[in-house]
Amino acid sequence: LVAGYDDPILHRKRLWATLAGLKRGQDPTKRKLPVTPRMLLWLKDYVEGDRSLGAGDRAAAWGAIMIAFFFMLRASEYLVRPNLPESHGRVLRGSDVAGRRGNEEESIFKASDEVVIHIRSSKTDQYNEGCTRNHFRTHANLCPVEALAKMQRHFPQRFGVGTEAGQPLFRWADGTPILREEVQALLQVAAVADGWNAADVGSHSLRIGGATAMAHWCKHDWNQVKRFG
Repeated sequence: LVAGYDDPILHRKRLWATLAGLKRGQDPTKRKLPVTPRMLLWLKDYVEGDRSLGAGDRAAAWGAIMIAFFFMLRASEYLVRPNLPESHGRVLRGSDVAGRRGNEEESIFKASDEVVIHIRSSKTDQYNEGCTRNHFRTHANLCPVEALAKMQRHFPQRFGVGTEAGQPLFRWADGTPILREEVQALLQVAAVADGWNAADVGSHSLRIGGATAMAHWCKHDWNQVKRFG
C-alpha cells in the first residue's frame, strides 16, 4: 500500500470468512467491570480499619484509589512498574499535584477546594505534551481532595516543594512504590464483598468506574467524558 499497489486482501471474502471462523473458535475476551461508588465506600471502611497497615500506608493506598477513580487514570499513569525503570519518570509525582482555593494556589490540601494534577505521559499522548486536569472537593465520603489532605498530613515532604516531591507520589511509608497488583488486590476484596467474582475487576476498573460515574452524572454526554479521560 505504501508503495502504491492495490490492497492485496481487498474483496477476499473467503479470507475474511476464515478469520471470522477462527475468532468464533477462540475464547471471548472477558472485559473488566467498573468499580462502583458502593464498592468504594465499603473499601474505604476496609482500608481505614486494616490495622496491618500503618496510618500513613492506609492514607497512601486510599489516596491512590481516589485519584485513579476521579481522574480516570490508567495504572501506568500513577503506579510504578518495577520491571520498567522508565516508569519512575512517567508516573504522577508530588510536584505534579497542586491544591487550589478560590482559584489561587494553596499548598495545604486541607484548606483546598480543588486539586489539579499534571499527567506527564500516557500511552495516548503521542507527542508527550502532557495534560492538566482539575477536580473540586466533593464534600462527601469519596473525595480526591480530602484523600490527598490525609496523605499530606503523613507525608508532607512528598508535595509541593518538599524534598520528596520529585519522586513517585504513591509510595508506602518505607519508600517502596505501591504496585498495580496491590491496588488490584484491594479492589478484588471489595468486589467479593459486593457479591462479584474477584476476576471481574482489576486496576483498570478504577478508570472504567470513573468514566461510568461521570457519564451517569453528565447524562451520557460521552464527548465530555472523552475530553476528560
